[in-house]
Amino acid sequence: MKAIQIILILLMFAIGIFMYSDMPDEMPTHWNSQGDADGYSSRFIGLFLLPIISLGLFILFYYIPRISVYNINAFKKYYEYFITGFITFLVLLYIGTVIYAIMPFPFNYYIVPLIAALFYLIGYILKYCKRNYFIGIRTPWTLASENVWDKTHQVGSFVFRLIPFALLIGLLFPDYVIWLLLIAVLLNAAFFVLYSYWLYKKEGHPKVKIKRRKRKK
Repeated sequence: MKAIQIILILLMFAIGIFMYSDMPDEMPTHWNSQGDADGYSSRFIGLFLLPIISLGLFILFYYIPRISVYNINAFKKYYEYFITGFITFLVLLYIGTVIYAIMPFPFNYYIVPLIAALFYLIGYILKYCKRNYFIGIRTPWTLASENVWDKTHQVGSFVFRLIPFALLIGLLFPDYVIWLLLIAVLLNAAFFVLYSYWLYKKEGHPKVKIKRRKRKK
């Protein structure tokens, strides 16, 4: 599977090199909530920033299992699925930005289904995710209890796979779909903090001490 991931990243670099002379001097690199480009960068940045970021993330993803206190190898197959899926998401995002630079189109109708698919993939992976400090729903209470971690991730798997359907319905209101995404992410985060805390208290665990950094005088 690592070979597929490398090929996908090389594909982005190949597209950048092949299309370089055909691209405008400035390429769109940021879009507003209506899906219209409102930020531009140089041709080099537009064509090669995302491939470079993808390569950096690829290296990081393979370095994480070596530094994780808890063994990510316990769900290695699904971790590999996540890496492949995430890089595929970046490749499709990159292709969309290149096409948009040549022939603008309603970008929301392109990016929202991609984000929806990514959320569904994350939801699928979550139910197999074992306790660790890097991947998953990491709250003080999920990290402190294996049982709380497992229960939170079972619910998380279901919730994350519901979000894509809300996003796709949101395409009926394209001017507001990005705001719907932001609200969904914030509510999701708040829910899992409260849910994992409730599970932890329900099981009668001792209070988790959250370390705070002391301010230097």
